[in-house]
Amino acid sequence: MISLAVKNDDHQRRLDRVLRKAFPQIPPGALARAVRRGAVRVNGRRCHHNSRLQEGDIITAPSWESSQEEPSPSGSPEKTRETAHEPRLQNDQIIAGSWTIPILERTPHWIALSKPQGLSSQGPASLEGILRDIARARGWWKESLSFRPGPVHRLDRNTTGVQLFALSTRGAQDLSQAFQTEGGTVKLYLAVLQGRLTDPLSVDLPLCYLNEKRKAYPRGSLQDFSPKEPPRYAPARTEIIPLVGDRKSTLAAVIPHTGRTHQIRCHCAAAGYPLEGDRKYQPRKPAGTASRPVGRFGSHYLLHARALIIPGLSASWTAPLPPEGARNLAAAFGNLAEILVRADGLAAKACPPSSRSATINP
Repeated sequence: MISLAVKNDDHQRRLDRVLRKAFPQIPPGALARAVRRGAVRVNGRRCHHNSRLQEGDIITAPSWESSQEEPSPSGSPEKTRETAHEPRLQNDQIIAGSWTIPILERTPHWIALSKPQGLSSQGPASLEGILRDIARARGWWKESLSFRPGPVHRLDRNTTGVQLFALSTRGAQDLSQAFQTEGGTVKLYLAVLQGRLTDPLSVDLPLCYLNEKRKAYPRGSLQDFSPKEPPRYAPARTEIIPLVGDRKSTLAAVIPHTGRTHQIRCHCAAAGYPLEGDRKYQPRKPAGTASRPVGRFGSHYLLHARALIIPGLSASWTAPLPPEGARNLAAAFGNLAEILVRADGLAAKACPPSSRSATINP
């Protein structure tokens, strides 16, 4: 038998949910049977699967062997990757190998980071893994049975900018509620679009994301494709506001009012202005024509999560552009400082009137 101590982040959580987090390699049915038979006890007493735990409780459970690739029962995730360099803190930045990750703000319950291009939000060798390592080493995260720091929202691998992570159960609950509430968050992205856009656009087009294709499709675009399951479309709405442009492209502020996977990329392409360099969402070309051009800003598109505002928590963050992206934009479109001031003003105006005073000042 092993003994597990209930920590603050496990307080008032159901026993079955804590067990699933503490023993992810054990099937839920086996955990439920162990509880029913009394093999799992709390403070030496039999309990029900839906019993609420209190901080300081002691759970005794069978010594199930932990998988090498799953978190151990102590709450400490086993490393699934070899890291050449342990992450370290330097000034207000996390340094992990070749990655430099600016910290925008940290509280006991959450941390806002500026995600670099090319680093996944979660999964193997991701920003999530780097954050857990540094949070454990610096004491930002008090290990528990049921909670581990994780992203509250996701950015695509090649998208940069504001990325929020919860550092406690309370932080995860507060932030998740804000993201799930209509109008609970305001997000503004900077994007370089292909073509000259002169007037603002509002795209209200339901989307379906197909995992097998790793791509989002607007309603009406799947007639010639037969997925394994009928497509399920979700409402999606995006505002696209041109900031500055030339004959070839437009730097736009993009405000997604919903949070669908690939929403900005798909909606911009559906409106006729795909992200420059975004090969996945470029219009199809007839066979025999030249390959799709690479954008002027490198081998990838430029999509930057510039501002994130949560009015209900009186919280807001802005992420500086990556140095290379800032240089390229300044060379293409001129005075970048004035453009960013205008973009930040649009983010503030997108907030509900009663909450604008608590957000960023344009």
